[in-house]
Amino acid sequence: MTPCWPARCPSPSWRRYCAHRLPQQGATRGEIQLAVAPDGYTRSRKDATAHWKQRIAEAVDRGLRYGLIETLTGTASGSRYIPSTGTREAARALAAAEIGD
Repeated sequence: MTPCWPARCPSPSWRRYCAHRLPQQGATRGEIQLAVAPDGYTRSRKDATAHWKQRIAEAVDRGLRYGLIETLTGTASGSRYIPSTGTREAARALAAAEIGD
């Protein structure tokens, strides 16, 4: 896996660009953590590795929640993630509805 653009992949909704760069067999959270470069704030922290691992976990969870990625097997227990058919617009609508509740 090649790195996504530096530091901006984990955001409120996981960026579609990074999801499309996943290998065909999918990627684990650990592989995503290694492939996505941490931002400057994370690099400046003493616990940078632990913080980045947490940020990736949050990004994957949000990507799953908003339908931008899914597990390779299609089950909740899957550990490899692949791009989903969800759109950014639908993910934004779901996130906005969550905030509005």
